[in-house]
Order: sequence, then structure tokens, then C-alpha cells
Amino acid sequence: MTNAAWNLMLETGTSIVEGIDKLQLRNKNHRVCALRSLESGGEHNGAHGNGEPVAIEEEYLQTRLISAEEVRKDLCAWKPSMVEEYTSLVHTTGTCSPLSHEDFAAITGDSSKKVEVLPGKVIFSVKARSGRKKTRIVGCGNFQQGCPRTKLDTHASGISAESIRLLVRFAGHSQWTISTTDIKTAFLNAPIVTPNEETIIVRVPSILRAAGVCQEAYWQIKRALYGLDVAPRSWTLFRNKTLGSIEQHDGTRVTCKQLPADSNIWEVIDEDRQVRIALIGVYVDDLMLVAPESHQEVMMNTLRGLWTTSEPEVVEEGKDVSFAGYELRKCGDVFHMHQRSYILDMVQQWEVDTETV
Repeated sequence: MTNAAWNLMLETGTSIVEGIDKLQLRNKNHRVCALRSLESGGEHNGAHGNGEPVAIEEEYLQTRLISAEEVRKDLCAWKPSMVEEYTSLVHTTGTCSPLSHEDFAAITGDSSKKVEVLPGKVIFSVKARSGRKKTRIVGCGNFQQGCPRTKLDTHASGISAESIRLLVRFAGHSQWTISTTDIKTAFLNAPIVTPNEETIIVRVPSILRAAGVCQEAYWQIKRALYGLDVAPRSWTLFRNKTLGSIEQHDGTRVTCKQLPADSNIWEVIDEDRQVRIALIGVYVDDLMLVAPESHQEVMMNTLRGLWTTSEPEVVEEGKDVSFAGYELRKCGDVFHMHQRSYILDMVQQWEVDTETV
């Protein structure tokens, strides 16, 4: 049964298994990989009662990557998703600037400029449950060889686990509240920062032209395109500069500065009273705001005014809120911090018997 597949047909009050002895269902190695919906009233052989075949549509339990070859077989179905990504990169954020063949020849032929031409890649996926088609265009940073890189050119740190625990402990001790949010398409907000003012050009994936999304063959990169080795560092520099520029909060003069012990924790100080009114933990593009309840909503609105973010989640009783791989929940006057979802994911991935966990 290791390589075999079988169908589990679900009906009202009963279940019928096709192609397998029922005793084999007790094997813990069997897992559901995909669901296929059959129209109500259909026969077990995949046909309507009148003998006509039933249309079957798969529902994936996990997000599935789709190969470019498979996408090329149905470009019309994928074109809206490709257009959405292209519009975001070229028109909305200005991350990619289309180049004509003449522009490309002029830039690469200029000996005074350091130019690196990299391949572009399109990552196609179908989202779990919803089946929504998603297109992500990236630069192939593993091909970057032109200018030497140091760790300082590419390094981007995130808040440490110890600092997260300290923030949560401080919130509980001070009876402050915690909320989280993430910055949407964060890297694309940041100007690209390269060593020696290097110019990066990306070859447009041919599938975009095949689908009629665009005509150009090259883009000049203006912002931190995902996949480039300098993108995380570019975003970090831009993010820190933006946070450090906060000067007003609810009509009050404030300063926002990094703590010496961990540069990914920011302290917001009321300049008039010289008191701390908030702490901000940063993990790449995820933000954790720790503040008194009286400042929580207004301070979060200040942060959301800097970038487009997801809807904030407040850590409260009855639900878990995720941040940087951890889950937080309020229990009375204290906060609980755990990694239950991560552990369960590892258990499923490695097929561990849950009775031994």
C-alpha cells in the first residue's frame, strides 16, 4: 500500500472506501492528500444516477506549487494572477522599470556602470482550501556574482526569542496589552541598496510574454525585489529609517529609538513627560506592539500610517495570535506563549505517532 492510492467516498452517516481492505485503514501511515467533491446524489463510480460523468474538482489541503510547464497548458486561467503581480511590480510599487532593447543596450554598454543581469523566475501556486491561483515574480539572487558581497551587505537580523519572551513578560508585569500586524509586500516598499551603486537588471520570464501580460524582455530593478541577496538588507535599512522618523503620536511629541540590547526592539518615549508609552518588536515585516490599553489603538494606527498592513490582532483570551513562529494567548492577568502549531506540524510532517508525543 505504500505506493497505492484509494478513494474514500463520504455519504450521510456512512463512508465507503474504494480499492482497499478496510483493515488497512488502521495503518497510521495513511494520510489525506487531497479532497475531491462529488455532486450530491452521484454514484460511487463517479457518475450521476443517469450515467453521466460527474465533474470532479480537487481541493488541496496544503498550498501546492505548480510548474511553469503545467501553467503553459492553461495560460488563460493563470493570466489574471500574472497580470495582478505584474501590475504590482511595475505600476503600483515601481519595483521593476521596463527597458526597451535600446535602453538595455545603452545601460549594459556603458563601461562606467557596474551592471549585473540576472534571470527572473515566476513561482506559481494554488492556495490551500480556496484554490486561488497565486503568482510571485522573483529575481534569481543565486546568480549574483558581479560585485563582491560582505555579510554587512546582505545581513538582516530579527528580534531574538529571548527578546520576545521579555516583551511578553514585561507586558504581563505592567498590565499592558499586546497586538500584532504584518507589513504587506514589505520588501517592495524599500529602495534597492547595492554595493558600489550597482545596477541590477532582471530578464523578464518568457511565460509573461507568452501569456500576453507584457512585451518587454528586461526590467531595471528599483526596489528590493524578492529573491535578490541584498533585498532583506535593503528592507531593514528602509524600515529602521521609517520607524526612527516617528515624531508625533496622538498630538504628542515622541521619539522612537532602538534599544541597545536588541536593535529589533523600539522604545517610544513621550518627550514632554519623558515616559515610555510603547515598545515595538520587529521581526522582518512582522510587528508586535506592547502598550498600555489607553495608547494601544492610537499607536497601532500610527504604525499603520507608515505602511499598508494586515488587520491588527489583539492578544486576548480565547484565541491564539501568531508572531515570529510563536503563539500568544492571554489567560487572566498573564500571557501564555507556546509553539503548539509548529510542534503539530512537525509531528504530521515526520509522521510521528501522536500517542507518543
